[in-house]
Amino acid sequence: MGTSKTCYTGGGRITSAPPADPKAIAERLDNLPDGSAVRVYENLLTQTVRDEANAIVAFAFRNGPLEDIHAGEYSADLLENPELSRLTDTEMKQLMLFACEAMEKVLRLRDEEPDVYAKFIAMQQTSFCGDWQR
Repeated sequence: MGTSKTCYTGGGRITSAPPADPKAIAERLDNLPDGSAVRVYENLLTQTVRDEANAIVAFAFRNGPLEDIHAGEYSADLLENPELSRLTDTEMKQLMLFACEAMEKVLRLRDEEPDVYAKFIAMQQTSFCGDWQR
């Protein structure tokens, strides 16, 4: 199976680069200070399926191009009127392409290197999902 190639044109408000390498995120665990590493390893030992899902959503969706849109100014006219669109078709396409490419990377890592995948999930969960519903 080949790796997908996606071009991000930066149209509209979305300018994010392709998804990060989940393996590189997992490898950061080896360079964390002791206290931080202990928290990640504790998460690794107590992960639930919901923790895993939260970590994947953070990586594949929340911490991607969606962050570019979320970072903009609040607009009551736009956000409180259900008749107005909040995303252009181009932005929606970019969000979905990013999420699919990120998911592909995560699933490949899960299948090819399960131990590294578990570390990646624990790193994501510890870094981004501590306050999310479990």
